[in-house]
Amino acid sequence: MGLEIKDYKVLKALMQHTYHPKLIALAMWCSVRHSQFMITSAHRDDKDSLHYYRRALDLRCRWWNIKDISKIVDDLNNHWKYDPKRPLMKCAAYHDKTHIHLKVHDRTVCNEKGGKP
Repeated sequence: MGLEIKDYKVLKALMQHTYHPKLIALAMWCSVRHSQFMITSAHRDDKDSLHYYRRALDLRCRWWNIKDISKIVDDLNNHWKYDPKRPLMKCAAYHDKTHIHLKVHDRTVCNEKGGKP
């Protein structure tokens, strides 16, 4: 398992703020299941972003290709439900051609077997 932090700004954001417990659980689950990645974005000062509320992280891995990223996003969304009351919302999304955006809600749940919780 390998985890990198992009730079001192991301490290500072991770150290200065308390993150949502479900985001911590999701990131830890991802690091165990999918091995190497880098946290590239944590807290932001933009109140329109879930990063501001410490409910989102961005991940990148230079060893992942688009096919790998797609499989990882599908795996995350198969095991984690953002909000069972809003099944179209997802915990993981691929964006910027290099990142996976992770987000959680108070009702986020994990189903270790995959599929519906």
